[in-house]
Amino acid sequence: MDRRRLAENIGFPSLFEYCVRELRYAHGAAARRIHAARAAAKFPILYRMLERGLLSVTTVSLLAPHLKWDNHRRLVRAAVGKSAREVEALVASLSAAPVAAERVRFVGATPARPVVAPESKTPDLFIGATPTGASSSAPSGVGASVTPDAGQAKTLRVHFSFTADERLFREIERAKELLRHKIPAGRLEDVFEAAILALLDKIDPARRHRRRTGRPRVSAPCSSMIFPRREIPSALRDAVWRRDEGRCVFRSSDGRVCGARAGLQIDHVVPWALGGASSDLRNLRLLCRAHNVLEARRIFGGAAIDAAVARRRGAVEKPSRRKFVPLSVPGRR
Repeated sequence: MDRRRLAENIGFPSLFEYCVRELRYAHGAAARRIHAARAAAKFPILYRMLERGLLSVTTVSLLAPHLKWDNHRRLVRAAVGKSAREVEALVASLSAAPVAAERVRFVGATPARPVVAPESKTPDLFIGATPTGASSSAPSGVGASVTPDAGQAKTLRVHFSFTADERLFREIERAKELLRHKIPAGRLEDVFEAAILALLDKIDPARRHRRRTGRPRVSAPCSSMIFPRREIPSALRDAVWRRDEGRCVFRSSDGRVCGARAGLQIDHVVPWALGGASSDLRNLRLLCRAHNVLEARRIFGGAAIDAAVARRRGAVEKPSRRKFVPLSVPGRR
């Protein structure tokens, strides 16, 4: 159709318009298919790669502007089996881009974010997962007190722009995976804020001094030496991560291992509520959040887990106490 200009012959101004208006493709999908078709017409090896599923339409469209007779086979072999992001990196490596200057610019003001006081821990059903903090989706006023800043002062928004090495990109992606339970959306603003605060806690003398002077010295109760603790020692946590290589070790009935690297939690094989020990490495494992909940539902039942989650989120209202009203007796007021 492109070579014979059939789209124009049937009343469309271009092949792109035909794909969008007649075939109902989205604009991006239409452009990718046209680029891939034109590249495959010039380099027929792409047809075979597409047919065998070794390349996708998206990856072919990314390669198309860079394919030449002297390099197309090498680039196609390098792109086989890669994701669109990996092919983008491959394409970017073909040409040297100028390094953009660092830029910090104030772009506007927004109302200050409310200060959320840390919520007090409430007892809940032990499901074998280590507590990971308050849920970011909890409604305001439930489990935490929200106090606005003084005078509701506005804060300035700042735009940061810089280029960096690919190594930093991979480290940021890894930080997103490790912070998934605290920052589900993975916003760069939240990830960089957490990283900078952790760095300042380590290198800022004023912060270290406040931490030393403001931390009360509390002696451990004697009962902690008698009764087992649910908290997992940090050294044992590190040992679990090293042993499981930072991946979810859940294995399905057909032998498939999950292997997820994001949103990981340390799970008790025998739940703590059922007598499982937190000090035994053999009773600890890494699970992603989804499989941790799945194991909890398998052991305790879905109704118990739903009730525990509802209690933590404050969704279950406590029954109100009815005021006692005595029955009326005839002849008496």
